[in-house]
Amino acid sequence: MPQPRNVVSVGVGSGEEMHAAINMYAGGSVVVHGLDVSPSALMHSHEYLAKYGLRGVLTEGSATGMPYPPESIDVFIFSAIMHEIYSYVPDGRQAWAKAISEIAQKTSPGGVLLLRDFAAPNHEGYTRLLFKSRIAADFYHYFSREFRAFAVTSDQMRESMLDRRSGNDSYLPRVTAFEESVRLPTTAAAEVLLHFKNFCDHVNRGFTNLDDVTWKELNEVYLPPDPFVPGFYPMSQSAYVEQIEMLMSCALRGTPYSMTCVENGRSTRPNHAAFLAQHFHAEYPDLPLSSEEVIAGFTCKMELVFSKTSSR
Repeated sequence: MPQPRNVVSVGVGSGEEMHAAINMYAGGSVVVHGLDVSPSALMHSHEYLAKYGLRGVLTEGSATGMPYPPESIDVFIFSAIMHEIYSYVPDGRQAWAKAISEIAQKTSPGGVLLLRDFAAPNHEGYTRLLFKSRIAADFYHYFSREFRAFAVTSDQMRESMLDRRSGNDSYLPRVTAFEESVRLPTTAAAEVLLHFKNFCDHVNRGFTNLDDVTWKELNEVYLPPDPFVPGFYPMSQSAYVEQIEMLMSCALRGTPYSMTCVENGRSTRPNHAAFLAQHFHAEYPDLPLSSEEVIAGFTCKMELVFSKTSSR
């Protein structure tokens, strides 16, 4: 989009994404928007942009009910947001699908969606994880106990979240202090390692510590399941793209437009993989891959671009 009019960063964080978009389109007439459900995130973004003398339009709101007119947004940026939409409401599957429909309806003709998020490993079997460090083993004890437990929510919210989930997306087998490894479905193993990397980053920044039940990431599923398949079966990248295109097609039925995936990439994060390899050994029992190769597959991110074009 060389000359967009409106760009929206959904889930503003602390404003860096808006900063990048403003710089990318400097000199034009573009308006960069930031949308977030958190008033504190919006406040931090406002302060961050003001520090650099930049201005954007910050709005409190949800991705499942975005306060923009139909066909008004030229660029949507959803970076590591779709998994959060699934994670924090009782009807997470429906919310995930609703957000996709909202994007399709609010994107302008010729507009695009950039979607980045965690990519499920290509292997669908089991993984054996060996703990190579004390912190890795201690983290697994903590994470297997608190993942998706919603320990700091109200009793009503906790019951609602647990009752409405389809299948068990939180079960991780407990291990004793004497066990040095655990066997997990591959997507569950990926959840453990991805959360461990974020946990260590947050510990280093003073945000959390072992046994902290208030750590925000505890209740997040990084690899959401197929919204239309009972049970907890995280989507492969190809299935993820297919579901999005199907939902967009339904949302645009009766209009002269369609949205399709025009860029289907997958980025590696070698620094993340190297860090995790210091703390875990991972192997597929049925594939001759090295631990480093298995772990590298856990750290990939999807890089997807969808474009809205005339279907007539």
